[in-house]
Amino acid sequence: MALRECSKCGASVRDGDHYCTVCKKPITTEQSEEKPKKERKKKLARKGVLMIIFWIVAILIAFAFVIVGVRVVIELIGLIQGTMV
Repeated sequence: MALRECSKCGASVRDGDHYCTVCKKPITTEQSEEKPKKERKKKLARKGVLMIIFWIVAILIAFAFVIVGVRVVIELIGLIQGTMV
């Protein structure tokens, strides 16, 4: 089994060890440091997707109000023209 160095105290530890045998601190590895970065990226990706969905729904609702408003105006114009005759 290969040995590596504890990042806290510099003691030699085996690859499979999770804690240093000298200072008892957790052994940090490249994988454990990359994991939070990957989780952060996933969270940001989820937030980005949710923001896109939110804006699409907001735009659709705005278009719905515009279309309903146009129909109401057209009906009012038709009613006004009908009463003027």
